[in-house]
Parts: sequence; C-alpha cells; structure tokens
Amino acid sequence: FLVQIEDGIASASQRSSLEYADAVLMGWPDSDSNDVTIPDETSFNNVLKNVRNMEKNIIKFSELERDHDIDGMTSMLAKISESVAKIRGAYQPDFPLPTFAEIQRVVKDEWDEEMGNINPDSANVASGLVNETQVEDKESEANES
Repeated sequence: FLVQIEDGIASASQRSSLEYADAVLMGWPDSDSNDVTIPDETSFNNVLKNVRNMEKNIIKFSELERDHDIDGMTSMLAKISESVAKIRGAYQPDFPLPTFAEIQRVVKDEWDEEMGNINPDSANVASGLVNETQVEDKESEANES
C-alpha cells in the first residue's frame, strides 16, 4: 500500500487509513501486561467474529492490491484496522483508541492546511526557467547575427 501511494501526494483518506492503522497498533501490550484482561464469553465471541472479518478483509485487500486499486485498498485498510481496534478493545478495554472518524477529521484538517500552503504560481518554476533560458538564448543568437 505504501509503495502504491508513494508515487504521488497521499490523499487525506490515504493518510487517514495509515494513521488509523498506526494508532490501533502502536503500543500493543504484552499478554502479561497489567492492563490486559481476559474477555468474557460474549466479548470473546465478538473477538472471533472480528478476526474472521479481518481475515476476509485482508484477502480482499490483497485482491485490490493486485488490481492496483488504491482507493479500494485505502477503504479496506480502514476496515481491517477497525477490526484490530475492536479486538484490542476486548483485551485492553481501558486503552483509549481513537475512532477512524476522529483520525480522519484531524488528518483532513492537516491535509487542507498543507494543500493551502502550496503556491500554484511556483509549481512550474522549473519549466518556466527552461522557457526563459530558451528565449534568452534565441535573443542572444539574434543579437549576435
């Protein structure tokens, strides 16, 4: 996924998916950590359901990757991360995990600010310099003749 989006500027949704995946995986506790609990039967059944959903979504993600469907991969990564967050929440209920919507809001604001800082007038500076140099060369040649 990272290789797929490296070729251009990552969109806000692509960044959001990556940030959400990072957030749910960061600081994963050891199994003997004090804040890890054993889920009750209902919670454990939900864990199993989320593991199955996650596995299905990983297969779909791989298919989207083969098809070079970056938008599909972006959406699927968020779904996979949501399953991971639910699983983590069952074992670490007091750990504050952000929702995808929360991450998306923050990333969108940052992305909008970054895009607002891009100066469209300077986007073609290199090609403008080449054109100016060519014009100057032609003028010099004309003056020498």
